[in-house]
Amino acid sequence: MMIEQPSFIFDQRKKNKKKFLLVCYYDPAGISTVPEIIAYVQKLSIFPVVVANIFECRDPAGINSLPPNINLSEFAGIIIHNSISYDVGNLRVLDARLSIKLKDFNGLKILLKQDENHKFRELAEYVGQTRFDLILTCLPSSEIEKIYPKDVVGEVKFQRMFTGYVTPTLRAIDAKPLNRREITIGYRGSIQPLSFGRLAYEKRSIGEKVICDLNEVADIRLDISSKWEDRLGTDAWFDFLGNCKATLGAESGASVFDIDGSLKSKCALAEEALGDFREDAHYAESYLKYIVDLEGKVNYNQISPRHFEAAATRTLQLLYPGEYSGIFLPGIHYLELARDHSNILEVVSFLQNDAAVVEITERAHKDIVMNPSFWIEGFVAMLDECIEEMLSVDSDSSQLSISENEKKQVMLLCSHPAQIDPRIDWVEKYAPDNMLIHVVDILRDGELDFSVVTHEDGSKKISTPRIKFTSQLFLKWQRLLSGSSAGADALFQMSRIEKLASSSDSELAKFMGMPDGAQRLNDFRWYLRFVLEINTGLLESCLATSNVQCLIATDLVTLPAAVLYGAIENIPVHYDAHEYWPACDTRQFQSEQEFWLDLEKNLIKYTADRSTVSPGLKKVFEKSYGLNFRVVPNCEPLKNSSDQKFREKRVGNEICNFLFQGSFAPHRGLEELISIWGETDPSAHLILRGPANSFKTEMINLAKNTGLYESRIFFPDAVSEDQLVEMASAADVGIIPYKAHGYNYAHCCPNKLSQYMAAEIPILANNTSFVASVIREAKSGLVVDFANKKSLLKAIAEFGSNGVARREMGNAGKLFHEKKYNWQNASANLYEALDNLILQPTKRVEIFTASLSDSIEESNSVKCVQAVEILERKFLRSLMPFWLALPSRVRDPVAPILKRILGI
Repeated sequence: MMIEQPSFIFDQRKKNKKKFLLVCYYDPAGISTVPEIIAYVQKLSIFPVVVANIFECRDPAGINSLPPNINLSEFAGIIIHNSISYDVGNLRVLDARLSIKLKDFNGLKILLKQDENHKFRELAEYVGQTRFDLILTCLPSSEIEKIYPKDVVGEVKFQRMFTGYVTPTLRAIDAKPLNRREITIGYRGSIQPLSFGRLAYEKRSIGEKVICDLNEVADIRLDISSKWEDRLGTDAWFDFLGNCKATLGAESGASVFDIDGSLKSKCALAEEALGDFREDAHYAESYLKYIVDLEGKVNYNQISPRHFEAAATRTLQLLYPGEYSGIFLPGIHYLELARDHSNILEVVSFLQNDAAVVEITERAHKDIVMNPSFWIEGFVAMLDECIEEMLSVDSDSSQLSISENEKKQVMLLCSHPAQIDPRIDWVEKYAPDNMLIHVVDILRDGELDFSVVTHEDGSKKISTPRIKFTSQLFLKWQRLLSGSSAGADALFQMSRIEKLASSSDSELAKFMGMPDGAQRLNDFRWYLRFVLEINTGLLESCLATSNVQCLIATDLVTLPAAVLYGAIENIPVHYDAHEYWPACDTRQFQSEQEFWLDLEKNLIKYTADRSTVSPGLKKVFEKSYGLNFRVVPNCEPLKNSSDQKFREKRVGNEICNFLFQGSFAPHRGLEELISIWGETDPSAHLILRGPANSFKTEMINLAKNTGLYESRIFFPDAVSEDQLVEMASAADVGIIPYKAHGYNYAHCCPNKLSQYMAAEIPILANNTSFVASVIREAKSGLVVDFANKKSLLKAIAEFGSNGVARREMGNAGKLFHEKKYNWQNASANLYEALDNLILQPTKRVEIFTASLSDSIEESNSVKCVQAVEILERKFLRSLMPFWLALPSRVRDPVAPILKRILGI
């Protein structure tokens, strides 16, 4: 079954140009109800709707907050779907990473809400504090004041909605004939909190009772469960439902609302008397007696999407008595099952009459499924009408407000989503007042649509997918060049990468000096395509901009695009090398390292200024390429100390927590730490925090083998970047265990070095050059050779037994961070270099946003093709097709000679 899915492209063809942000939460691999409704809202609305699925864009700690690159000022309003608004706690953190908070957002604020019995007091307070304009509720109008008191929520418009609607997908279901259905009664219930009351409990009790009633009855096949593990995904669910003659059901909603504030204490009494929750009926019935006086205070009974789905599959519904929102009528659209099941045998007898069953299911299909009153189209039209009524004719809150002040305009190219590396954010956020730094980054795999976000200061973030390199793009870029040797060389390097990536295994193996069939051939080919597609995406995005005055290329992966675009626009390139790329993959063949070294050497000479993160890497780069580099280390920005509330450091002989924060990867010394931890004092606890990946799983298994897992070695979940310092402050010692394996680890500059200092905790580090020099200068910790187990165990013991020394070293690190080792101080020479590269400021950077949402060819129709006027360029153009046709074994020896002849 093809289910409509939300799109993540900005649809500019909508009649109304006022754009809305729709925030929701769903697992794309889960049940289809939520994404299908979201998709139809997006598709059918007269307004452009941008979908933000928190499931996919929540922060690394798993907090359900919007990503920081969303700029609310670009939207006329925000719509928060009930999939994220279930718990008011989700709503309170939704804007945690946004520069504009929801309460300060001037656009329309719309909340879709179900399960309104859950924390309704806190929700009402939040609605009032955030000043929502519209709430789509499942409450009847007579009950709204009980849950949303006007003196709490303020002037809010309420509009009732159903919990689900009939979609085109449901209307298109081709139901299986009744005589081919294999299951007599099938049902999937759910185990709801008993504090929701008897109505919610009935969702599982109806199934349990029918099993007791009919499990031994001949010729009755049951498939009934309320267990979570038995729930079914989209296709499986409709196949299952369509294979049942009948299904069970009760009204949706909740029958208990904590109107008088006594629910929590009543539930506590129940749990004290009955013990921990059990799934048996006796426990449930006993529990419900404790809260029986809260039943029925609010009328919240209603239909659920399951009722529409059963009608769509022409499955007979056996339902407890109820109103069902006045839509489903007993004896007409469903068969009523008494709550005490006293008529269960009559129901069984009715099921044996196929003609009678078909009569009811066909009537339900005709009266309800095919009735436009219950279609998703009607819901979206109602929502649009509400929005139109509330939008002021004269206001245009979706209009971008971009400063016209003249500033120096810099574009930073990034080979991955910008949020992965905090350095990208630091470079952009802490630029001097006379400079704006815009970012072009690469979307995650599977994300395909361009997007442009404008920040409050006027800086922009363009996100692009990787784009396949084609000959048409090559020729287009070639036409844009005007005699630049830098551009010709960058274009040549990209075409060289493409030829290698497209060569046969045997040709590639011969060129790289690898054995035929070597696994590294596939790895190297992947790298080639990765670099090529990233640079194609970055370059196409750059070509949709104007007024950029300087480029920052971050690492070798972005350098070809930066040099080529710099040549096209005649603007300087600063190269910010976070690592020595030729040595990044320690598994590579020597020929691979030589290839990347040659690529970097050929392009780096066209950069106007260069930086890297440590003095050791500076020496490596300068020795490799004979060019000067400046050092701009990775340093946590200096924050307002009054905003940082750290606990008092312990100095007694209590538990001593040793913390590692970062990604789990080989050569970071984690295996050695875990392996020796059993030899440390029992008071020493090892905390390893970082995002989940396969190597983290390996480390967890290693810890389990030591017998210390979850007793002295712990693996807490990752946290967001802005929480790292605060979370580190709860530890006693920060660990940097990286081994001096290859240039990049030997001379590493990890973010955690400054983060531990900012958190005011001492540091235990392996002996890598830059980390060791900073710790020794700051007197903020101990540096030992982690390969020397005796020295390492001694250092751990010293930290564990000497709380006074820990505090003194933590204080020293904090002071060093505040006085010297922070981003504001360390980056001064970077901004000075950029400032010197740009002679004059200009007005804002323009981005042809229409081109970014169309095809690649259309994206550049607005770009003037420069005429090729000089003889050298004409010669290069005529030569290039012939040159590319030559085999690599011919081209490679000739290339240096040809370049010298042409002066490139």
